[in-house]
Amino acid sequence: MATFTHSPCGPLNVDFCRSSSDCHRGRTTGAAPHGSCPQAPHRPTQLAHDFSLFAPADATAPQVCRDFVRAVLRTLDRAPLVLPAILCTSELVTNVHLHTKGTTMLRVQLTPARLRVGVYDETPPAHAGGHGTLG
Repeated sequence: MATFTHSPCGPLNVDFCRSSSDCHRGRTTGAAPHGSCPQAPHRPTQLAHDFSLFAPADATAPQVCRDFVRAVLRTLDRAPLVLPAILCTSELVTNVHLHTKGTTMLRVQLTPARLRVGVYDETPPAHAGGHGTLG
């Protein structure tokens, strides 16, 4: 049986057991859902999450990236962050789509204190003033 739990400062945990009686005995094997399985002691607490997506250079990229960010945040129980995050994602990915020709890479990094959404394209970085290298 499986339990899905998440706290604002913790991970999404999935634990399995065979039946409710196994849950109460602390067994965590099998595959049927159940609501009271204990967390496996060998799993470390994951506080940070890092997800990446590569989107094609076409008109569907902004929608695909918005849907990806929405799914990540809802899955990790961060629904209050969904609207501002998808608004920023949409703006950034649309700019990449309009002004570059390559693939878009989206990276979502989430910690208990911070959400960071990064959008990258395949354009080589520009050098300051056009001379030498940046240091």
